Amino acid sequence: MRLFIMRHGEAEQQTSIDSERNLNDRGRDEAFEAGINLSHQYNEIDFAWVSCFSRAQQTFVEVEKSVSFKQIKNSEEIIPSSRPKDVQRQLDKALLDSNYQQALIVSHMPLVSYLVDLLCENAQSMIFPTATIAEIEYDPITSLGHLVKVVVP
Repeated sequence: MRLFIMRHGEAEQQTSIDSERNLNDRGRDEAFEAGINLSHQYNEIDFAWVSCFSRAQQTFVEVEKSVSFKQIKNSEEIIPSSRPKDVQRQLDKALLDSNYQQALIVSHMPLVSYLVDLLCENAQSMIFPTATIAEIEYDPITSLGHLVKVVVP
């Protein structure tokens, strides 16, 4: 199956409540462009798993202007402080319990970087620029994937 792991678009500077930080204009443009790039491969994706933080939600809104999604899960389970192994277990369960052929995760640093490292045999630690998408060919049975490409808007 194809798994896309995306970092949210550029956000405003730190506020007193991190979860409430919004995308700035550049972040909205980046996210929109990322959605267009993704639509060149898929007009519809089976599943989106989106962090509940404002900037991730706003990123997904921009992506969704170009790609439709059959099912969407907004979640506190994929915030910046989430443990990658816990996320992988939940992801594998969701993928095994469904017939998803494609899935998009919209989350944050450092989680997105740690996830790519954990899920891919051939990945090296990477810093995700904002709105970057890592495409992974992933097998939830073996919990192993192969990094196909990284697209930076």
